[in-house]
Amino acid sequence: MPELAEVETIKRYLEKHIINDKIVEYQQNRDNLRYTIDPCIKKNIENTHIISVSRRAKYLLINLNSG
Repeated sequence: MPELAEVETIKRYLEKHIINDKIVEYQQNRDNLRYTIDPCIKKNIENTHIISVSRRAKYLLINLNSG
């Protein structure tokens, strides 16, 4: 598990490099994740743009223009 400072460092890096980028493809490699992933996620996030990156505790949140 990463330390909080490491998560903040990654967040700051991503803010500089992925804001306004377009998500052109979604690929999920594992089905046994901690939480169930919405089956419609591919349809909902492909062809959207990243508007911001934020952090809540040790979770990174990538906010999209689709909401």
